Amino acid sequence: MLHQDSIVIDAPSDRVWEYVGSPDLWSLFHAKVESSELTSSQSGRIGSVYTIVFCMGSQTMPMRCEIIDIRPGAMIQVLSTGSDSIAAELTYSLQDVEGGTRIDERVNVIAPKLNIFIRAIFWLIERFGSPVGETTLMKLKKLVEEE
Repeated sequence: MLHQDSIVIDAPSDRVWEYVGSPDLWSLFHAKVESSELTSSQSGRIGSVYTIVFCMGSQTMPMRCEIIDIRPGAMIQVLSTGSDSIAAELTYSLQDVEGGTRIDERVNVIAPKLNIFIRAIFWLIERFGSPVGETTLMKLKKLVEEE
């Protein structure tokens, strides 16, 4: 299951990267993150590990999140794994554009045990639904531009 979004933020990419490049700060802007904490000795490098608590409705899910790819200032990819065999790859890419920074968000949910009926519902919602409330990138835009 794949979710993609993008937005242009009226700020230089280094200011946007301050938030996106630090998973321990994702709780400041990510619509589904309740808390985030560095749990390894290293930060901001491939192999850095964080515990991120995601909120899905009224349910909270602590996940082990590891940076699996990073190009400082341009892209970060995090693999998030939970205890119930659900995993997700979260990728944020930044690109300088006239008037600011374009940020692309890509979330690929990997849930091999999820039944086909539930997968179909998620696909329909992603394909034809529209977000309710502020999305992650809307919150990030507001946070960076009001700084």
